[in-house]
Amino acid sequence: MTTTPLLEKSMFWGTTPLFKQLSANDLRDLVALTKNKAVSTGETVIRQGDVGADMYLIAKGRVKVTINLADDEEIVIGEMLPGDAFGEIALFDAMPRTATVTALEPSAFYVLEREPFCGFLLAHPQVAIQILAAMSQRLRRSDDFIKESLYCNVGTRLADTLRKLAHAYGKNTREGLHIELAFSERELSEIAGVPASVVSAHLRHWQNEGLIKSQRGCLTLVRPEELAHA
Repeated sequence: MTTTPLLEKSMFWGTTPLFKQLSANDLRDLVALTKNKAVSTGETVIRQGDVGADMYLIAKGRVKVTINLADDEEIVIGEMLPGDAFGEIALFDAMPRTATVTALEPSAFYVLEREPFCGFLLAHPQVAIQILAAMSQRLRRSDDFIKESLYCNVGTRLADTLRKLAHAYGKNTREGLHIELAFSERELSEIAGVPASVVSAHLRHWQNEGLIKSQRGCLTLVRPEELAHA
């Protein structure tokens, strides 16, 4: 990745929630501390469990974010594109990463390391207050997400996923709403964000209850409105 003009970097960093409240001068001083990094397809950018001390902003490419559960089940959280940032928490606590980020295509990043960032805060104390406000907003959003997750169990999430797939790829038949594309249990688990073992158990239960049918990997929702309640 070639050297990027400071103005272009500032435009990227100025859109991130953590730094969008900074003045132009403060943002310029911060961006001057960043470095460039490029990775190839399939390369791990950060790994869950590794101690982290830097934040990444995607300048080019696409990455996948995953977490591993205690039973070695991998869950795909989502994908991130240019302008998205990850690893912000490492700037403050230098603790083990909570997720793994892998490049889905050749990608480039702007990287801000913890040590120069701490020096920046000492030289710009007013920025620390602005960043604390941004972190507080993020914490509130996380609390809201947790509350929502408590009320939306995995069965509901999987049922919602099947209905969305049926809406996008399905057609009405005499047996029910037929999804014309075949999705493996692993693919369904990644789309719904639930473990594959949970997907397998729910699909088996719904088939036994006559709510869905499976033929050559393609699902038919016989009574889709009842899935979330079964």
